[in-house]
Amino acid sequence: RAQASNGVNDDSSRSHAVLVVKLLCQKRNADPAAPPTVTRLCVVDLAGAERQKKTNADGKRLDEARKINQDLMILGRCLSDLRHNQLQSQNAKKAHAAPKVPPYRESRITMLFRDYLTGSGQISVIAAVSPRLGDAVGTLDTLRFAAIANQVKVVQREAPVFRKEPPLPSCAM
Repeated sequence: RAQASNGVNDDSSRSHAVLVVKLLCQKRNADPAAPPTVTRLCVVDLAGAERQKKTNADGKRLDEARKINQDLMILGRCLSDLRHNQLQSQNAKKAHAAPKVPPYRESRITMLFRDYLTGSGQISVIAAVSPRLGDAVGTLDTLRFAAIANQVKVVQREAPVFRKEPPLPSCAM
């Protein structure tokens, strides 16, 4: 996770932080030839959106802020499209609009979340907001984002059935 000073914060997050933990689980007294169950836990700290007027960012800091803001905007669009599709499927009798395709490929962070957003995991969102009046616009944006994320219901898919054993991660060999 990268940090740097800007016009608002001395320790501003300049990148998203991602921690991925893979767990290999082998049942006791199980057939030694049986493949282990693989579980993945992702903990992600998204960098907050920034307004250039407020931070007076320029050069490298401005480029970082643009990339962070773009990632957050694309994640918001993915969540909005998923919510739209769910509302369309619930109200199938009212309208026959084509489902929207979330723009997962437009950002690395949304590519990371794609499996979770399409039903291969569980998602929890914690939004941090500021009580300062000067941060009201950013707080409202964060609350809107959190409200949309809260309305998206991820439907669990069936786990894929592997015909052959999946390769073990290099740390387990």
